[in-house]
Amino acid sequence: MVDILVGVMRHEPYIGITGFMTREEVETVMGAIPSNASRKFMVGVLASPKTIYGNGNKWTGRYPMGNDISGIFTDDPRAFNLIHYGDGLKSSEGLGEALMMIASDIAGPNLHGFQLNMAWPEAGEIAKFKEKFPEMQIVLQAGRWTLKDSTETALELVKRFRAAYLNGEVDYLILDISGGLGIELFPGLMVKNMKAIKAAALDIGITVAGGLHKGNLDLLDPILEICPDASVDAEGALRMGPDDHLVLSEAIGYTKGAYKKCEHLS
Repeated sequence: MVDILVGVMRHEPYIGITGFMTREEVETVMGAIPSNASRKFMVGVLASPKTIYGNGNKWTGRYPMGNDISGIFTDDPRAFNLIHYGDGLKSSEGLGEALMMIASDIAGPNLHGFQLNMAWPEAGEIAKFKEKFPEMQIVLQAGRWTLKDSTETALELVKRFRAAYLNGEVDYLILDISGGLGIELFPGLMVKNMKAIKAAALDIGITVAGGLHKGNLDLLDPILEICPDASVDAEGALRMGPDDHLVLSEAIGYTKGAYKKCEHLS
């Protein structure tokens, strides 16, 4: 088993980009982080059961093969390295073993955790993984099937989360109706859900995502007003072309702007 890099505090706020394919992309974009920034930079690498074992999917410009993942993650102390894992299954049976295998055999020594792009995986499966890798962090996606624009559904989200994850299995909840498709987030929807989460004093960090790019970061203003330590992630709006590649100029512009916005940098 590899030694896993430690160095990210639980619930530490971050600026993130998902869908890196090479170390060179990571290093180029991280070069745009302001020198006086304090937040970690989330390096998101997408993975599925198919791609982990070297089989492609339709997102060839976003999902590297399993053998390439370890080479993407950097040991830069500013990095928060996450595998964004979605298995497309309705049941999370076997998830714990899958995450352990990926962390041990695929991800390399610089991994900090996983984002789970799946609907309410069983807490016991996450606990199996965390028992072996207690330093790893788990980000759970609340997507368009879960998030609705009403106070009642926000309260239901909190109630369901609290019942499902009693023992700190999840470290962050990411509010994301886009799912990497570049659909712009609705600040009002985010604010309703974030207010419910904060009122319930859930022991989690909060992340928002949805079509963010350098030109629309003002969407974050009402979100940061009620939750200054909210994390942000971007994916779909930073890509283009038939090969769906990451546009480095867009990624750099978003990174500079997001740090300036979230940390009030000049």
